Amino acid sequence: MFESGTLRLPNSWIALKASTVKFLLIGAFLATSPVMARAEIADAELLMSLRNGGLVVYFRHAATGYGADAPATLEGCGDERNLSLLGRRQARMINAAVTAIGAKIGIVLSSPTCRTRETALIAFGRTEPTPLLHSLIGASQGQPRVVETLRLFSTAPEEGTIRVMIAHQSNLRVPLGISLAEGESAILQPSPDGRSRPEVLARLMPQDWLRLAGASLE
Repeated sequence: MFESGTLRLPNSWIALKASTVKFLLIGAFLATSPVMARAEIADAELLMSLRNGGLVVYFRHAATGYGADAPATLEGCGDERNLSLLGRRQARMINAAVTAIGAKIGIVLSSPTCRTRETALIAFGRTEPTPLLHSLIGASQGQPRVVETLRLFSTAPEEGTIRVMIAHQSNLRVPLGISLAEGESAILQPSPDGRSRPEVLARLMPQDWLRLAGASLE
């Protein structure tokens, strides 16, 4: 299906102090409290779905930059566009939130580029880079990589788990017509028959993940 090899990040790279996580969660709660009454029902349903598994969560890589604002931290990445300090903070927010929510993460796939691999490593501690998730800029419906990507969106992962995919804007836009900002994610419900287009349950920025994590701790 695709070529991959698992990469893992030392725990010290992704570990957050409890006080830091608490600060992020409180900040997210305060920032969203004016609409909490409306968000509670949607968040409760989404939390249940995430904990039950059977979903595909697609992330566009976290925020990027150039030069001193985005120093390379992975070997061989000096000539690529890398995560900015904001992007690394976004990935840590996702890591803290997913851990607090208690979602069972299954396979984590990423594009081979440095910015997608680093997002995966910080947010989830591991990744399987695959050429399948190279950018789809210039691709069109019906091409083999587009068809295979859509198949991954439409088929359920291992029971009770979440399949995570981290790549570029085009990898979701070309198959499904959805454009994400850097760091944004789309939570997809695969079709029952594995052949129809998936349902988009939600679109979340890193701070939205924190809001969910805050709700899960109440």
